[in-house]
Amino acid sequence: MSVLAALSCTAAVLLWSRTMVVAADLLGPLERAPRAVPVVEIASCLELLALALRSGCGLIEALEIVGAQVDDIAGVHLRTVAAALRWGLTDSEAWSAVPAAWLPAAQALTLSARAGVAPADLLLAAAADVRRAESQRLEVQTARLGVRVVLPLGLTFLPAFVFTTVVPVVIALTTDVFGG
Repeated sequence: MSVLAALSCTAAVLLWSRTMVVAADLLGPLERAPRAVPVVEIASCLELLALALRSGCGLIEALEIVGAQVDDIAGVHLRTVAAALRWGLTDSEAWSAVPAAWLPAAQALTLSARAGVAPADLLLAAAADVRRAESQRLEVQTARLGVRVVLPLGLTFLPAFVFTTVVPVVIALTTDVFGG
C-alpha cells in the first residue's frame, strides 16, 4: 500500500508541475505584453484635457498642463504633442508623433476643429468610448483565460481525485472480496 501511495504522490507532483508549466505558458504572453500607456490612463488624460479646456485654457496650454501633471509616459506623449503644435506642425502630424492609443484624442480634437465646436464634450465622449472599449477587451480576455484554465485544472484535479478516492476504494473492495 505504501508503494502505491508513493507512486500516486509522485505522479500527482509530476502532473502538477507539468500543469503549472502549461499554465505559465498560457499566462506568460498576457503578463509579458506591457502596454506603452495604460488605456485607463489615456481616458483619464482625456478627461483632464476636457477640464482644462473648459476652464479657459487653449489647446496647447491644456496639453502642457495635463502633460506636466501626469508623471509617466502619458505626460511625455502629451508634452510631445504640445511641443509639435508649438513648432507649427499640423494636428495630424503632431498626433502621429505619439502611439496610436491616442487616436481618440486626435479624432475628437480634429472633429471639434472642423465642426467649430468646443472640444471638451468630444474629449469626454472619447474618454467614455476608450473606457468602454477597454472594458470589452478585458471581458474577452477574461473569457479566453477561463477557457485556457479549464484544461490544466482538469489535468490536475481528475488524477488527484482518482488517486485519492477511487483507487483506495477499489483496493479496499478487492482486499475484501479476495482477501476475506
